[in-house]
Amino acid sequence: GITAPPGSLLLTLYGWAVSHVPVVHPVAFRLALGAALLAAVTSALVTWLSIHLATARARAGAAEVTAGGLVGLAFVSSRSVWMHAVQFQPYILTALFTALILAAASRWWNRARERDDGWGLFVVFLLLGLDFSVHRTNSLLLPALLVWVTLRRPRVWIRPRAMLAMGAGLVLGLGFHLLLIPLSRRDPWLDLGEPRTLGGFWSYVSLAQMGGGFLFRILPRTADFLDVQLADYLRFFRINVLPAGPGIPLTWLPGGLLLVGWGLRLRHARSERRDGRSGDLPDGTGRRLLGLLVLFLCSSVGAVVYFNLPAHYFRSMDRHYIPSLVLFAPLAAVAIAEIFRRTAARFSRQRGSARARWWWPVLVAVFLLPPLGSWWANRRDCDLSRVAFAEGCARDFLAPLPPDAILLTGGDNDTFPLWYLQRVEGVRPDVAVINVPLTNLGFYAARLGEPAWIGSPWPRDAGAQGPVSVADSTVTIPVTAGMRGGLPATVAASDTLRITLSGLLLPQDFVVLEILRASGHRPVYLASTISPSQLAWIRPFLRLDGLAY
Repeated sequence: GITAPPGSLLLTLYGWAVSHVPVVHPVAFRLALGAALLAAVTSALVTWLSIHLATARARAGAAEVTAGGLVGLAFVSSRSVWMHAVQFQPYILTALFTALILAAASRWWNRARERDDGWGLFVVFLLLGLDFSVHRTNSLLLPALLVWVTLRRPRVWIRPRAMLAMGAGLVLGLGFHLLLIPLSRRDPWLDLGEPRTLGGFWSYVSLAQMGGGFLFRILPRTADFLDVQLADYLRFFRINVLPAGPGIPLTWLPGGLLLVGWGLRLRHARSERRDGRSGDLPDGTGRRLLGLLVLFLCSSVGAVVYFNLPAHYFRSMDRHYIPSLVLFAPLAAVAIAEIFRRTAARFSRQRGSARARWWWPVLVAVFLLPPLGSWWANRRDCDLSRVAFAEGCARDFLAPLPPDAILLTGGDNDTFPLWYLQRVEGVRPDVAVINVPLTNLGFYAARLGEPAWIGSPWPRDAGAQGPVSVADSTVTIPVTAGMRGGLPATVAASDTLRITLSGLLLPQDFVVLEILRASGHRPVYLASTISPSQLAWIRPFLRLDGLAY
């Protein structure tokens, strides 16, 4: 199916493929393994990139391999990466695309010393365009990639073939997203947004349901930039790079050494240029380090600027910051490798001495502090191997309901697990689980008349009313057989339900009223997870029965 915008088309296709691999059961576990596979590939690629980009010679030596391995361990054990490695969400796929884009850009850098390498540019921008079908966060890298190209080969901007290659790759990658149109035209069970026409497609990709314009609203700032928005990223960075494990003062030591390593690296590049030697070693030392820094800043500070986190927002934007960890890894590897090389050169004349024997394991132990601290701090929170709360709660919602019940839910966590059990595991498919906030969207409300939902005569314009303010308006609804269900025989129920409406009414209020009218013999339940502020007018008529009213 098609999830709510911005969605993740590539993750949906990947999930479809993983779900059809008949190796383990249930399907949810297959998807979790699929997420772990993405995380494993991403971590391996980050390790390889860190080794490659830290190399200051023709081939990687022990210093570069050690640095890359340490950085890879720190990356895979960081809280955000670990958490999303066990959850089937687009954010770990976004990190994989960040690594793929960096790998393609690095390959082009190496080949662009002597020629434009149009095919290399095509691949870089093709991956950037394809990422639009993942979750779009890597779109923030576009300015940095333009800087990357300029730093390495500025003459590209006067070469029509090279510019055509970049444009063609980007357009082709973005064009992959048009696959949403035929997918929607197949009328899938889940089609949130219905991008089945070019107009519907544009509304979907431009996030018209959420305000449109791709939500590009960087001004005015919705909160203090330093104290709220940048602080949110710095909190994410500290938790993932310098975790609060035992001996937290020691975990700051590697951070200080990184600063030393970067300083030594830049000093080394400047001295080579001053002495007339190649300022760009085989890896393009100075300019490529600058390019990496620009990429990192676009994925970190750029994300802070773009997402414009409101004050008192209910959660952090940490999931959108994960690409910055991918790009920070090779920067850290550059510094660590430089420290190992300098230390090796210092002790090369003291072979056999105690200092010469111990300096390498001591440095390794120091740089192992962050990954060990991450493991210690996150081992319980991120280990979901024995957590079955989502499935258990979903079953507890569905199991007690009478046949053909209608259950109104209020969010993602009380809706999607239930839909999964119904559609995939075959648990209580007779129950119509209807997400109340989604009924504010006209396309979703209009589909409730299909057999999979209400299955009664249903107005196509359902959900078109509201928002509107009313003052003490009374609505009378006939009491159906479904509404009488569960009442003791000694209780005499009224033939009508008189509901008083007042205040601001949203489309969802009118849709729920229509559901009550059209329910017939089907009992209607309201999940206990729905906020009391929603559908307040129906609260006086509710009776708690298990997890639902």
